[in-house]
Amino acid sequence: MDIELAKQTLLARRAELTAHLHEVEDQLDEPPSKDWEDRSAERQGDEVLEALGAQELAEVRQMQAMKTGALIRFAAVAGGIHGGASAELEAALVDYSRDLGLAFQIADDLLDYGGDAQSLGKPAGQDAARGKGSFVTLMGLDAARQTAAELIAGAEAALAPWGEAAGDLQAIARFAIERRS
Repeated sequence: MDIELAKQTLLARRAELTAHLHEVEDQLDEPPSKDWEDRSAERQGDEVLEALGAQELAEVRQMQAMKTGALIRFAAVAGGIHGGASAELEAALVDYSRDLGLAFQIADDLLDYGGDAQSLGKPAGQDAARGKGSFVTLMGLDAARQTAAELIAGAEAALAPWGEAAGDLQAIARFAIERRS
């Protein structure tokens, strides 16, 4: 297959997936605030929040939703779409990925706060050194740990419609807060 044909095939598949994703969004109780195809304004908003040093919990949550949360959500929902999941199963993936994305970021903040450079593969304490608001600094250590655990429980519960097929996704959710790097 030549490059141009591959490009056209991918663009056509993208259009199909985007159209299907909009159908799913229409069925959600809380549809996403932006269209999936244009996240550039959202990325710019994230960069502004980060440059200003988000210091409020709502700002940190918003920044997380625009970065890590968006990536995790896309991966989960796109997998369901590609696999031909029903609207109910796709909605379960949206709920799962929302809770997983937030828990993942809280776990990342916990690692930055209390981890060591060798385990992390990067210097620990970078958020505090840059004056960056994090879930740990804004919620406290114990509350951040508890919130992450509750979110993972919610993510796992959201997968109930998937039954036993959700085992790997539930393991990923647990790994998100049990990881050490």
